[in-house]
Amino acid sequence: MPVHEHSGSVMTNKQRLIYSVLIAVGVLAIMLGLSHLQNSGAITEKTFQYIAISVAVLVVILNGIMRRKVKR
Repeated sequence: MPVHEHSGSVMTNKQRLIYSVLIAVGVLAIMLGLSHLQNSGAITEKTFQYIAISVAVLVVILNGIMRRKVKR
């Protein structure tokens, strides 16, 4: 299936791949930062879980948006 490129908000698969890698690195950085905070007692286990869940939800939403932009 040929990919028709329109100017504007449509992303190519290469762009999407780059964003996916950036998101993965970002999530990893957030998780490492959070476990450091948790180990030093700055945040509780519960806070850690809530933030981890919200990060995961955000990633799912971002991936959905990106997929929609690629498909069009």
